[in-house]
Parts: sequence; structure tokens; C-alpha cells
Amino acid sequence: MDDVKKPKDGASPSGKAARMIALISSVDINSRLTFGFVLIIALMSVGIGILFWQSRVMRTQANRLKEMDEQFMEVQRVRVLVLSFHEKSEQLVKARDLARLQQEAPTLRNQLNDSLRQTKTLFRGVHLNNILDPTVLPTLEVIQGSLPSQVDSLTSLASIGDWEGLRRRLEQPLEALDSLSAELVDTVSRDLQDKRSEAARQIERAQIRTLFILTAVGGLTIVIAALLGLGITQSITRPLRSLVDAASALAKGEFGQQLSVQGRDELAHLSRVFNQTTIKLQQLYENLRRSEQELRTILEIMPAYVGTSLPDGTVDFLSESWLNYSGLSREQGLGWGWGGTIHPEHVDRVLGNWQAALATGKPVEQELRCRSADGTYHWFLNRSLPLRDEGGNVVKWYGILFDIDALKETENALQTREHQLLGIIETIPSKLWSTSPAGEPTHLSKRFLEYLGAPFEEIVNRGWESFIHADDREETAKAFFRAIDTGESYSAIHRLRRADGEYRWHHNMGEPLRDPQGKIIQWYGLSVDIDARKRAEDYLRDTRIKLNRASKIATVAELSASIAHELNQPLMAVLGNAQAARRWLAANPPNLTETNASIERILRDIRSADETMQHIRALFKRESFEKREANIPDIIGEAVRLVHEDPNKRNVPIDRGLDDDLPKVSVDPIQIQQVFINLISNAIEAMEDTRTLPLVRIRPAITDQNEMLIQVIDNGPGVDDTERIFDTFMTTKEKGMGMGLAVSRSIVEAHGGRLWAENNRNGGATFSVALPLSSVIKDPVAD
Repeated sequence: MDDVKKPKDGASPSGKAARMIALISSVDINSRLTFGFVLIIALMSVGIGILFWQSRVMRTQANRLKEMDEQFMEVQRVRVLVLSFHEKSEQLVKARDLARLQQEAPTLRNQLNDSLRQTKTLFRGVHLNNILDPTVLPTLEVIQGSLPSQVDSLTSLASIGDWEGLRRRLEQPLEALDSLSAELVDTVSRDLQDKRSEAARQIERAQIRTLFILTAVGGLTIVIAALLGLGITQSITRPLRSLVDAASALAKGEFGQQLSVQGRDELAHLSRVFNQTTIKLQQLYENLRRSEQELRTILEIMPAYVGTSLPDGTVDFLSESWLNYSGLSREQGLGWGWGGTIHPEHVDRVLGNWQAALATGKPVEQELRCRSADGTYHWFLNRSLPLRDEGGNVVKWYGILFDIDALKETENALQTREHQLLGIIETIPSKLWSTSPAGEPTHLSKRFLEYLGAPFEEIVNRGWESFIHADDREETAKAFFRAIDTGESYSAIHRLRRADGEYRWHHNMGEPLRDPQGKIIQWYGLSVDIDARKRAEDYLRDTRIKLNRASKIATVAELSASIAHELNQPLMAVLGNAQAARRWLAANPPNLTETNASIERILRDIRSADETMQHIRALFKRESFEKREANIPDIIGEAVRLVHEDPNKRNVPIDRGLDDDLPKVSVDPIQIQQVFINLISNAIEAMEDTRTLPLVRIRPAITDQNEMLIQVIDNGPGVDDTERIFDTFMTTKEKGMGMGLAVSRSIVEAHGGRLWAENNRNGGATFSVALPLSSVIKDPVAD
């Protein structure tokens, strides 16, 4: 079928045409059209080339005539120049005016020289084949070259007054030049006429050739274009006609129509595709009929009832399973008869929703009760969807009914159980809450809502964090979202604002609920009011602070008595020697030897007092302590918590820029914690009388000396002397003892670290603690 059918020899003209069409069909349509266009363009290009060639011939003859005319005009110009020179010379001689002759002679000589140059320039630009006569240029040069010498002769003879000799001298040469120029004009004129006639004949022959060639090429192009167009058109229209007839038969459902394939062009390929498509469509049609039968079977066995409706809502199909359930015949159920099975309480709602869906074309979903064949009603979920054509118009409605009677019974049972659980939750003397796995609130107990004084939607919109005290908000949020991210238990203590604006302390706890695969599906928690307990703790803490203060005072008193006893003797000695030195200096004359001796004794006693103080200070350094690996953020966090337990320091914000991944240090956590408690407390107390908003900042850093640097920064007035402030009994407070910073520095140095103070540029002071990062620091007391 793919082969080209070859006609037998001696076939009729129509057979020859068919054979030619079959031959053309062996080439694809693009190649056929391209070949035809290329052939036509080639013929037109040949004609245009010949036209250009003949045009060039005519243009060459025209240029030749132009150059010959220019030569003739130049000969005429020289002839006129000779006559003009002759006439001018005669006038000058007759006038016998020497001054005029001498004045006009240079101008006349320049004109003659310019004329000679013009003649040479013109003849240089003439093509060799277009020169009229080789003797023309030399003759012109002789004529024009002799005229300047005549001007010189006229000037010489006129200067000696020989006007008669001048007249005779003028007549003979000029007459010869006139005769020579006249003969040259006649010769050039005859030659010009001959060559002009020859050029005219050449142009006429070129015009005749051009007309003949253009006519022949145009006619040949038209004939070839007509033959090619006829052949190509026939090779396209015949297969297309057969294809149209076969497509019409296919549209009528006649799948047995097959096209005869001839050639290898696009139409032949289209015919093959049509034949294959026809076979495929026949197979698809058979599969579609089989699928329709299978679909009907599936609809009957699926646990749902299916139906279809026309665009106006008239039911045109109901599954056999629905007819069996309802006990209706197919005739009774089609149209609007199915509505008789709807429960009377639902008829208006269901039919109203169905009419609205038909009017708007929107899907409808609703629940209803329908009567079964035995007279009982079951709950159903109805879903109806429209089928639209390409223009968006509804052409069919498809509906399905799911029996949800058992689901409804379960739902009612769950609602009853939920009501019971909510009753239990509301009786628990705590505030209960629940959130989604992402931490979004899903429920707050009635007791919780009454405490906050806001509805659930407002709490969700404002954010539960807004009800927490500003000082506790950051830590609470960190703990909550850490639990959300890790899935660990949640616990936080914060102050929660009540509906009347009062903040009360609460302990908030939460646990995740997981599915069998361990995935969190909900968070549940409760918030317990611990405000009374916190107030009791504050009271006990205040009592403990007072006891510690009294203990410190007693300790300082005892220490002061000890120090006074140790320092009394050297100080009394210093006093006695100082008085003696003053008496020696007051003597007349002063006894400098005794004075120097007294001063030496004073220095000795002062060194003794200094050694006594060094021993007292060493008592602080030699207290034994046990070091272990500790986390600085944990130590500072506990210190901040203890400081904030003091009601007088609770309202001062402390900004902790600490990362949890800071390296650990080997210290005694209790002692280092006491150091930071002292530094933070001092910073808060230093800002008590300032006008600016108090703020304490804590910043960590790792230094190049393998040290952990922790800075406590305040915005108070600063310190007067950043070094003396660490001296024992040196204090800037009215009730201070001057021991805290000295003891803190002793503790830090006992750990191999450093403690110093600096004033900030913008006000306030910075106390820096540097602790080594080595894993083990040897205890100097242990040695």
C-alpha cells in the first residue's frame, strides 16, 4: 500500500498525467515548491543578468560619446581662444599703448597657461579607446604653447616703440595658428560624426537584443510556472479530496474506510496517519463501549448511590443500587420522582439548595435523610458536581449519595463525650489550654478565659505572649518554642496579667500528645497560680537577706577588731616616730640625723603594717574550693534569677546576649556565681539615682589569650577610680562595707582569672571578668 503504483507502457494521456503526479508525489511538498520557486527565480535571474549586460554595453557607448564630445568641445574652445588672442593683439597694436600692453600681458599669459593645463587634464581623463585622433592633443599643445611666446615678443617690440614691426610680426604667426586650429576643428568634427554613428548602431543593436531576451525569458518563465503549478496543485488536491471523503465517512462512524497511499510526501504520510488513526479510533470505540459496561458494573457494586441530571435538574440516570434501596422503579425515580424519598423535614432545604446550584452552576454538598424500601430513614451525604463544555456551559450534573448513618451515630456519641470532657475540664481548679503541633492555640478553658478577661479569638489575634509580663515574656517564649521544636516537656514560671490588670505568678506546664508513630498531634497544658507561694518565698528571701546582712556586720565587726589588733602596734609605732621626727625638725638648729632615723623607723613600721594586710588578704585566697566543668550561661542565668528575687531589683531589665554553645570553663560554680551576683547587684544599685532608664547588659566573648571574657555593663554614673575600687573597705555606697569587689577579685584570681573595671564613653561602667578556657585549673590551695 505504501508503494507508488506504476502505469503500464502506452497508457492514455490521463495515465501519463497520473504518472507525472505520482512522480511528483515521490518528493515532499516543501521540496516541490522550493524547486519551482528556485527554477522561476533562476530564469528571472538569467533575464536580469542579460539585461544588466546589455545595459552595460549601452552605458559604455554613452560614456564613449560623452568623452568624444568633451574632446570636440575642447578643440572648439582652443579655436575660440586663438581667435580671441588674435583680436586682442590687434587691438593693442592699433592702440599703440605701451602701458596698457605691459599691464595686460601678464594676465593674458596666465590665461594661456591655464588653458594649456586644462587641455592636458581633460585628455588625461579620456580612455585610450575613446580618443578621436592621436594628433589632437599634440596639436593643441603646440597651438597653446606658442601663444605665450607671442605675448613676450609683443611686449619686447612694444617696449622699443617698433609698432610697425610689431604689426608685421603679429600677422604671420597668428594667421598660421588660425589656419591650424581651423583644420583641427574640421578633422575632429568628421571623426566625431563617424564614431557617433557607430556608437548609435551599437546601442540600437543592444536595445533589440534586450527586448528579444526579456520577451523569451518572460514567456518561458510563465510556461514553466504554469506547468509546475498545475502539476503541484494536482499532486496536492487529489489526495486531499480522498482524505476529505474518508474523514466524512469516519464522522458517520464508518471505521472501515482506508485511503490508498501514493508517494512519500506529507500527504502520503497524512494518509498513513489517517489510516492508523482510523484503526486506533475503532479500537478506542470498542474499548469505550467495554469501559462503559465496566463503569456501570462498578457503579452497582460501589458502596454509594450514583445519578446524573440534565442541566435543568431532571434526573436521567439512577444506579440500580439506589433503586433497590428506595424501592422505586426506574420510571418512578427519574425526573423529579426521587424527591419523594426525602424526609419531610429536609425537603424544602434540599430542594432549595438544588435549585440554587442549578441557577449558579456551583457544586452542592449537603446532608439529608432518605427513606428506604422498608420505611426507615438513613442519613446521607450528597455531593453534586457540574460538567461543562469548552464555553463553560453546564451540560450534565453528576451526583453521589454516601450512607453516613453510622457516622452520624458515632458523631452524636462523640459530641456527648466531648460535652462530658469539657464539663470535667471546667471543674479542674487550674487554667487548661491546648495548641496545635506548631504552637497555635486551639482551646482555652473557661476558667482561663475568665482570668484573662478576653474571648478566645481576641487572645489568638493579639498573641498569648501579650498577656505575659514584659520582663518574663522573652524567657517564656524561648522555653515554649524550644519545647515545640524538640518535643520535650514545657515548663515556665512567669507573671500573667489578670482581667483587672494585676500580674500574678503562674507555673505553666505542657506535654505533647503523640500518635502511634510518635508524631505530635496536639499539646496539652495547664497554668497553676503560684502567686501566694512566690510572695511567701519573697518574704523568706527578704528575711534571709536581713540575716545575711546581720551576719556580715557581725563578721566585719569581728574582722575589724582582729585587724585593729594586728595593726595597732605598727600604727602606734608610726605615730610615735612621726612625733619624734617633728620635734627633731622643730629644734634649733634641726637635728637631721635623728629626723632621718625617725623616718626610717616610720617606713619600717609601715612595711610591717602592709605585711599584716597581705596576710589578712591571703585568708580570702586560701579558702579551698572544688572546680568542675560549668556552663557560663547557666551560671549567669541562675545569678540573674537570684538577683531578681529581690523585690527592689526585680524591675531592672537585664539584657543577656549569651549563646548556649559557648565553651565551658573549669570553675567553682557557686563562687563564680557569687561574683556575678555581686557585679550585677552593684550595677543595679549604681543606677538607682540616675534619670535614664536603667539597663544592665551582659556580653560574652572569646579572647586571643584562650580566655572567656564576660562583661557586666551598666548605664549609671561610672566609677571615680577604676583601680582603688577593688581595695579592701573601699566603697562608694552609704551603707557599703567595701568588701564585695575585693572578695570578688580574690575569687577570680584564685581561679587563674582577672577582674577589672572601665568607664564607658557614653556613661556607665563595665566590669570585665576573664576566666581561662583550659579544661583543668590547678587549685593553688590544694598544693
